[in-house]
Amino acid sequence: MSLGLSVKEFLGTAAWLFFIQNVAKLPFGINLGFITADTLTINVYLVPALVVGLALGGTVTRRISKPVFDNVTQILALAGAVYLLFT
Repeated sequence: MSLGLSVKEFLGTAAWLFFIQNVAKLPFGINLGFITADTLTINVYLVPALVVGLALGGTVTRRISKPVFDNVTQILALAGAVYLLFT
């Protein structure tokens, strides 16, 4: 946010970051048994929720103003930090 990125640039950068992190963790998750045929089956059932989330997120991204997005992002970051402090 301090770089002055637009909402789409900010979200796109974060999406790439999490994608790379998750791909890097994938071999370890398979090796440790966290990813199995059962968990992949559950993932298939969750695809409709993913599609709805993508559509809803795209709609919100196009309609939200930069100042509102910045405020919401800062509030959620603060809430996450407070949660981490007390757990």
